[in-house]
Amino acid sequence: MAQISALQSGSGSTGSMSCGPWTRDLNTGATGADVKALQQYLNKNADTRVAASGVGSTGMETEYYGPATAAAVSKFQVMYMSDILTPAGLVSPTGFFGPSTRAKMNALCATAVVDEDEDDEATDEDEDDETTSLEGGEGSIVVEVITDGAADVDLGDAETVIEMEIEAQDSDVSVTRVDFTFDARPWLYFAEVNLLVDGEVVATMDSSSDFTEVGTDYRARFTGLDIVVREDEVAEVALEVVALGSLNATRLDDTVTVTTEADGVRFVDAAGITDTDGDSGSAAIDFTDVFDEGTVDVSVSEESPEAATIVVDETSRTEAAVAIFEVEAEDADMEVTDVTVQVTVSGAANTPNNVLYRAYLMDGETELDRFTFTSNTVGGTETATFDDLEIMVEEDETLELSIVLDFEAGEDMGTTTSAGFSIGDIEVTAENPNFAAVTDTVTVGESHTIIETGITVEDVSKSTAVVTNTTTADASYGEYRIKFDVTAVGDDVWVPLTAVRNASSTAGAAFRVEDSNGGAITLGTTTESLTRVSGGSVTGGFVKINEGSTAQFELYVTYNPAVAGQFRVQMLSAGFNDASAATPTASQTATPAEDFETGNQNVTS
Repeated sequence: MAQISALQSGSGSTGSMSCGPWTRDLNTGATGADVKALQQYLNKNADTRVAASGVGSTGMETEYYGPATAAAVSKFQVMYMSDILTPAGLVSPTGFFGPSTRAKMNALCATAVVDEDEDDEATDEDEDDETTSLEGGEGSIVVEVITDGAADVDLGDAETVIEMEIEAQDSDVSVTRVDFTFDARPWLYFAEVNLLVDGEVVATMDSSSDFTEVGTDYRARFTGLDIVVREDEVAEVALEVVALGSLNATRLDDTVTVTTEADGVRFVDAAGITDTDGDSGSAAIDFTDVFDEGTVDVSVSEESPEAATIVVDETSRTEAAVAIFEVEAEDADMEVTDVTVQVTVSGAANTPNNVLYRAYLMDGETELDRFTFTSNTVGGTETATFDDLEIMVEEDETLELSIVLDFEAGEDMGTTTSAGFSIGDIEVTAENPNFAAVTDTVTVGESHTIIETGITVEDVSKSTAVVTNTTTADASYGEYRIKFDVTAVGDDVWVPLTAVRNASSTAGAAFRVEDSNGGAITLGTTTESLTRVSGGSVTGGFVKINEGSTAQFELYVTYNPAVAGQFRVQMLSAGFNDASAATPTASQTATPAEDFETGNQNVTS
């Protein structure tokens, strides 16, 4: 009714306007001749980038600013949001024809040429060839198709299928029209068909009325262009298609061929002479339904915890992150539905359900799901299952998840000083867009130790050197030093100042000699010692460490090899007694192993 009233009263700006200037703000509900001129401008496509922003059919414009006009103004704003000419303030589509949008359109209107009598069919005889100022005289163009042939397009994706170069010779030229021909109805396969110049979209066809039937083919004719190519320069022109999001089985198997024409490029030179030229090329377009594709790739994160000693409380449960892994979606968006994690416990009398209470699947600080351990098999493996997750991972994106374990109180475990657990396989199941299930598995493989009372061992530093022996027949020997901290947990402990080559639970420090590949060396001669650096107190060859305190030790090893080569020292464990200064009754493995491994040293025999 507002529109009828506006047409009857002629309210708003008066007079006739062909192309601005606009002098007032316009919004939904506004009426007047300037509203009609705005609609005419958008429909006439005075600037080629406005091709997608029409209000309706040319000749059916009104003086009423309705929702269709607001939507067309929004499209116009989108086209110029990132344009270098965009005035300050034109930053987002609003549908409001305000100062910034008005200034931009007035600037375009001042240089645009609108032929009020132009025939919509844009035939060769009546196209308006007036263009941007050109220099030179009579000229010509050379058109060369540089890419053609087969083209595979994923449903819903955009793909450039034909590219050509247009070179201006002897004069500046303005390309006013470019034709392509499809051997099938384009609108049944493509949501859009776009003309690109130097990578930018300059014109779009997105409905059946945009194409012209020519015999059994369908022509995509991009008209009203003003693609200026300066003399001896080249413009890169391309045809881009945007495939529909879905096709029925028959059309999905079709091949649509698009071709260029010998006279498919129309241009005008600086002398005002209009001519055509072109080059033969084609693209056979096949379609791929990406909904049937997609996989997940699961990997252990670099941030995932290495083998460690986990101290649990005597009377309350203790939480610790034990694994971090990454899930990457490949070739399609994927929905993670299930995650399973294998957990194995070790130690006499230890079962999954008396060592572990729960497992949590975490996304950062957010809990996604939880699992309660129930297996009472000694030294057994239980699989923690997290299902019905519905976690979306976009194509080529990576999601980082973690596994947190809730350990039972120390008093509830079978044994404390020798309890351990390891994380085995993590399996991730996901669905692709076609609801087909895919899986991937990664092995974490880290073994951890759980203690309520005992010691923790932490690396401090490592060094190596070669000492030349000038007083004996032996030319040199390797010298290796490993400094480490021992902290007493839950009780006082005594660590003997003894060191021994090869595994031992009764020495303060056990070690082995390895080759450069990590293989144990049994030949050659070692001398070794363990000394206190700081902390604790020395009593009769033992260092007493009070509960909660830390002492630092240095393991010193010399090695004279039987055969020259590259050698290193690996500390294996630290022994202790939690009752008195006596032979150790337990030992703690030095983990992670690589933290207690010296560098390689080249030693001659």
